Amino acid sequence: MVQLRRDPEQRPLPEALLEAAKREQGGTGRLKIFVGAAPGVGKTYEMLQSAHAKLRAGADIVVGFVETHGRAETETLLRGLEVIPRKRIEYKGQMIEEMDLDAVIARHPQIAVVDELAHTNVPGSGRHEKRWEDVLEILSTPLLGVIPESEEVLRASNIGSPVTLNNAASAPARAYFDAASRLRGEDIPVTIYSERKRFLEKLFGRAA
Repeated sequence: MVQLRRDPEQRPLPEALLEAAKREQGGTGRLKIFVGAAPGVGKTYEMLQSAHAKLRAGADIVVGFVETHGRAETETLLRGLEVIPRKRIEYKGQMIEEMDLDAVIARHPQIAVVDELAHTNVPGSGRHEKRWEDVLEILSTPLLGVIPESEEVLRASNIGSPVTLNNAASAPARAYFDAASRLRGEDIPVTIYSERKRFLEKLFGRAA
């Protein structure tokens, strides 16, 4: 367990979060923290403005969790951004909403916007006590591979046969094999396989 330096209010210091992120995730992700001198000074607002700028620049970005505190300006900034649905947990007779960590990880965006890092998760709602621990897990999740869209996948699905058996030489099959190798701990670089060459061969009858 990583021990974090804390401020007098027992919140993790930003520098400590950065150090912990580097140690725990080994460089697979980067953490950007918006810091303010007091509550309500515009940290979330600035974070969402930055998210829109990244989206306009072509980034794959989602909102993992943002607390608007009922501020209309902040709620307006959520429009146009993909928001991961929250997990609803019943706790002491009340329904509490928490970030759905597994849904964020499964979505695997380039950027995930997460608010309220010092938040304490509802007991039993997930694997971690604090939201900053959820963020560290998001950062540490490696990319196993990229499976290209292909007619081979659709064909294999229609006949009920895995593409890795039906056409082991296809781009998606090779991508699946690489991902399986990484799961076994093999050091294989992520390759973006393409079927463009095979398509041209089919179209023109020769290699491009």
